[in-house]
Parts: sequence; structure tokens; C-alpha cells
Amino acid sequence: MIFLRLMVRWETLHCNINYKNSQNSNDFLCVLYESIVGSLYIASGIFYECQRMECNIKPGWSERVAELQAKARSAFKAWTESGRATQGPLFEQQKCTNTNTKYTLRFIERNKNSMRSDSLACKFLNKSYNDFWKEVGAMNSCLYL
Repeated sequence: MIFLRLMVRWETLHCNINYKNSQNSNDFLCVLYESIVGSLYIASGIFYECQRMECNIKPGWSERVAELQAKARSAFKAWTESGRATQGPLFEQQKCTNTNTKYTLRFIERNKNSMRSDSLACKFLNKSYNDFWKEVGAMNSCLYL
């Protein structure tokens, strides 16, 4: 399967160079080398793709944002079904729910480290060690920047 991505140029496989001219043979060897290295780089791309990606886990999502996002989504659907008016009660409701959702997301983004710390401390103090270590494992398996 990996070799399906392997592409080697035609000039690489069919050597039709007169070796009397050393400059042409040198150019050919450079092209050959670049072609082989490029082909191997493309074929090995599957092995060096990023294994660890930044997680999209937001602390406090289920407590704060989930309900607001559901309201914003229903307001958006009602607004689009009514023809996307630029004024009126549906437009104002859609604009207000989107603003509240974005404000809460901004709050979570600014306070994510303290919210994670509070969550871990609360779980540890409540002696729910399984939940504590599950959250620690989730934090360690992701990159938090």
C-alpha cells in the first residue's frame, strides 16, 4: 500500500546519457538523487504524519456552553427558515444567542488552565480518584498549548 504513493520520474529509470560529457552525467546524477530522495520522502510520509494533535477538549463545555450552543443553533435554524432577515425579533434572538455563546467560549479559552486545575482539585477532594486519573490521562494524551 505504501508503494502506491511512490512515483519515480521517467528519466530516472531510463538512462540515455552519453557519459563522455561529464557535466551532463553530473546533472543526471543530481536529478537521479533528487528523484529517489523525493520518492522515498513521499512514500514514507505515512510514517511521520503527526500522531499527536491538539485536543479540542474544552473545560466547562458541558456545564456552560452546551446549552447555549443548542439555543444558538435552534435560533439560527429559525432565522434561516424565515428568510435570513436583517432585522426583527428572530434576527435579534439569533444575534443575542450567538453573542452569548461566543462570550462563554472566550471566557473558557481565557480561563481554561484555572478551570482544569479546579476540576482536578475538586475531583481529588471528593475522593473520586478514578475520575481524577481519567482526567489526568486525558490531559497527558493531548497537547495543551
